Amino acid sequence: MDSNQQFAITLALSVIIASGAIIVRRFRNGRLISLAGGLHANTFISMGVGPLFYVLSPQYFDTERIDHATVIQHALLSNGLFLLGYLIVIGLELMDRGSISDQAIVRRLRGFSEIQIYFLFVLGSIGIIAVNLGLNTSGVGTLFNIIYLFIFPIVALVIVRLDNKRPSSWATALFMIAVVGAYCLTSYWRSLSLVFGVSILLGIAMKVRLQLRWTLFLSLFLVGWYIWLFPFLQLKKANAPTGATALFNTFIESQQMPIGLRMQESLGFLGLRTNGVREIGYLEAGLATNAVQLRWGESYKETLLQMIPRVVWPGKPSYNTSMNYELPRSLGLLGWDDTDTSSGVGLWAEAVWNLKGYFLLVYVPLLFGLMTWIDRLIWRARLDMFFRWWMLTCLFYLSLQVLNLVNFVTLVMWTILLIYLYGRFFSLAFRERRESQ
Repeated sequence: MDSNQQFAITLALSVIIASGAIIVRRFRNGRLISLAGGLHANTFISMGVGPLFYVLSPQYFDTERIDHATVIQHALLSNGLFLLGYLIVIGLELMDRGSISDQAIVRRLRGFSEIQIYFLFVLGSIGIIAVNLGLNTSGVGTLFNIIYLFIFPIVALVIVRLDNKRPSSWATALFMIAVVGAYCLTSYWRSLSLVFGVSILLGIAMKVRLQLRWTLFLSLFLVGWYIWLFPFLQLKKANAPTGATALFNTFIESQQMPIGLRMQESLGFLGLRTNGVREIGYLEAGLATNAVQLRWGESYKETLLQMIPRVVWPGKPSYNTSMNYELPRSLGLLGWDDTDTSSGVGLWAEAVWNLKGYFLLVYVPLLFGLMTWIDRLIWRARLDMFFRWWMLTCLFYLSLQVLNLVNFVTLVMWTILLIYLYGRFFSLAFRERRESQ
C-alpha cells in the first residue's frame, strides 16, 4: 500500500468519525431528521464509507476506465480540502445547543387522522406511477418527484401510530409497508430498498424511543440485510425479469451466490456508486486531460435559471440532462453504451468542476450552514407540527440521496412550497370545521 492510499484511508476514516459523531449528536437532540441531517448522513456514506471500501478493495474495481491508483491520486488534494471544510461544520455544530422534543412529535403523529394518512399514501402512489411512466422529467412533472417521496415518511408514520387498542392501525401499517416494500424491491432503482430499510429503522426508533446502542445495532442489521439482498437487486436490474415467476426465479438465483461474490457485489456498489471521492478523482483527471473544462461557476448560474418556471420560459434548457447523463459519460464514470443509468456527480465534485478544489473550504460550511438555517425556519413556521415533521422528513430523504445542485435546489424548493400550502389548507379547513361545530 503506497502513501497515497494510506492518506486516502486516513481521510475516509476521519470523515466517518466526524460525520458519525454529528449523526449521533443529532440523533440524541432530535435534529437528525432534517435537511442538514440528511446531508450529514450522505457525507458519512459518500465521503467516508464508500471511499474507504474503494481504497481497501482494489480487486473489486479492476474494470475501472481510469486506473484505481490514478483516481485516488487525483482526488487527494480536493478530498483533504473537503475534510478541512467539514471540520469547520463540526465546530459550528458543537456550538449549537438547540434540541427538539421527539416525544411531542410522536404524540402529534399518533393523533393524526387515518383518513389523512390514506390520502397522503394515495398521493405517494400517484407519484410512483407517474415516475415509472416517465412523467416526472420537467415542468409540472417535477411535482411527481416530490409526492413520490411521500411513501418513505408514510412507512415511519404508520409504525409510530401502531396501537394494540386500535386494530385498524395494524391493518393500515401492514398494508402500506407491504405495498411500499414490494415497490422498492421490484423497482429499477436499487437504492430504494436501502431507503425503505432506513424508513423502518426511523419508525422503530421513534416508536419505542430506542437507546443509541439499540439504534446502532439495528443499523448494523440493516447493513447486513443490504448485503444479503443486494445481489438480487443487481440481478434484477441486469436481467429485467417480467412477471412474478421470473422475479421469484431471479431471487432464487441470487441466493445461490457464494458469500465472497455476494460481498464483492455489495461492497463494489458502495465503492462505485456511493463514492464522492471517486467522482472527484475522475473529474480532476478529466480536467487534467481536457475531457471537460472548468466551469467557473456556470452550474450555480444554471441553478438560479432553473427556478424560472417553464410556463414563463418555455424553451428553458434541461440542465439535469447535461449533469446526470452527459458529464458522467464524458468523464468515464459511466460508458456511453449504458443508456439506462442516470447518475450525475454529487455536490462536492460539482464544486470542484466549477471553482477547483480550494472552493470546498468555503462551499462545504456555507452549504451546511444554509441547510441548518432552512431547518430552523421550518420549525418556526406557522404550520401544524405534523406538517413540519413531514416536510423535514421529505427533505432528509432528498439530501440523503442528493446529486447536483440544480436538481437538489429545485426539489427542495418545490417540496417546501407544496407541503406548506397543503399544511396551511389543512389547518384552515380544520379551523372552519371546528368553528362551525
